[in-house]
Amino acid sequence: MMKSKVPMFLAEDYDDWKIRMQAHLSAMNDVMWSVIEDGPIVIENPNTSNNQTAGTPQVIPKPKKE
Repeated sequence: MMKSKVPMFLAEDYDDWKIRMQAHLSAMNDVMWSVIEDGPIVIENPNTSNNQTAGTPQVIPKPKKE
């Protein structure tokens, strides 16, 4: 397994660095970038909809902007 160097951060090249870092982390593990964006856990809200049926999750993912 060949290890690649971590992309060096330069503020003026942020957009390029972000793309290279995303590719670097994704190469290490497919879900790594989602952990960076969403955190290691998913915050959930209670499912308060009136039309719950058997097998419906009792919690729903919390939107980022809430």
